[in-house]
Amino acid sequence: MRYEFPQRVIRFVFVCGGPLLWGCTGPQVAVKRGFDFSKVHRVGVISFGGQGGDVASDLLAHALLANGVDLVERERIDEVLKERRLKAEGVFDSTSLNSIRKVLGVDALFVGSVTEYRPPESYLVYTGATAITRKATPIKGRSLYPQGTPSGVPDSSILTSAAAVGLSCRMVDVETGSVVWSAHESYEGIDLETAIQFLTESFVQSLRPFWPTLSRK
Repeated sequence: MRYEFPQRVIRFVFVCGGPLLWGCTGPQVAVKRGFDFSKVHRVGVISFGGQGGDVASDLLAHALLANGVDLVERERIDEVLKERRLKAEGVFDSTSLNSIRKVLGVDALFVGSVTEYRPPESYLVYTGATAITRKATPIKGRSLYPQGTPSGVPDSSILTSAAAVGLSCRMVDVETGSVVWSAHESYEGIDLETAIQFLTESFVQSLRPFWPTLSRK
């Protein structure tokens, strides 16, 4: 389930940081100017929208926990949302957020979506001198990995394209409903889980300059 928040006019500071990624320096990040991240002690992660959203939210929760963040179990959040009939509506107003804060004791929620989800694909490539087909198959993605020669198929080889994942994520202050941090990034990896894990860990690292909870680890 994808959750939406009231739109607000927010001034952001744009930053760039994190591990090297395809010639870029990590996720594109926006942070609300003047927000005091030191008051964020306990957080929750809501299921991401899009294909692979549950995996993305689980891996983000793991990355946060591994960096010392006090985290509410996602099933508990879903239970509270269901009790207050918020899951079907898919919209949080300030009153609903304050209710969640009181029940779960969270200071912020992470929400997001999977913007790209493409598994790896394998291709049989003929390498002989005589062409056996005029049909060419386009290969999406920027990375190809050789997989060797298939048994019983001479003059050929197998190439596998990398899995590609794009994630967008936001941290929402439950007291005000304001988005205080936002990031998005795309990555190609050997498989989908590896790509998602890289992105979620990259997101957490991008918060380190602002969030004392992470800086102390």
